[in-house]
Amino acid sequence: MNIKSDIKTAVIYRGMYYRTRPRPTSCNFFDLIDNNKKYFLSGLGKYDLFYETTPHTQKNDEMLKEKFEAKKYNFRSDNKNCMDCILNSLEMCDFSNYDFIINLRFGLKFNKPLAMFNMDYTKFNCLYTEPRRFNSNGNIRVSDHIFAFPNSYLPKIQQIDVNDSSVSYGGTKEIRPQDKAHHILHYAKLDLSSDVNYMIEGDHWSGGHPDDEEGMSYIQILRDQRI
Repeated sequence: MNIKSDIKTAVIYRGMYYRTRPRPTSCNFFDLIDNNKKYFLSGLGKYDLFYETTPHTQKNDEMLKEKFEAKKYNFRSDNKNCMDCILNSLEMCDFSNYDFIINLRFGLKFNKPLAMFNMDYTKFNCLYTEPRRFNSNGNIRVSDHIFAFPNSYLPKIQQIDVNDSSVSYGGTKEIRPQDKAHHILHYAKLDLSSDVNYMIEGDHWSGGHPDDEEGMSYIQILRDQRI
């Protein structure tokens, strides 16, 4: 669904906009700007654009600022994983002044317009759940590509304790730092039955998989571009 035109939305991109190593996860967001504008941003009503990303080269950083104009941007090199990117990007501004917040990673290619995604602007929206075999100890693993939520959920996200030992794979098996964003529902202490909405039905692979035609028909992360 499209976001209602009277809702003021903050769109926050995070993560690396350009990287060449390691090769399987390389990304060039310049190839995706037009796609994001056409299929994603055009489906929003009134919005402000923000991004927090890792600097690459001065030339590319300046090109990003020129080609992807934002109300505010920040370049930083100390984010170590996706959860760091999410939490730190939400500290760029006082986003409580916005009705709705969409936090998404660079590198996404939208294959369908935003209107085709089942977004509920009263709940915490995840893209979809990942295959159940990734779950353990009752955890639900979700895609970390996009999170969208009204400002009422902002405090819960900002107060996440990434060292919360109650969120684990059971016993002494801790969740790896690079996987914690996939379990954000549990770290944020959200009620899975009443707080959460999935924009795409079913279980899908965040990294993309040749057999997951339905998931990739909506969105995919564009990796291993020969840059």
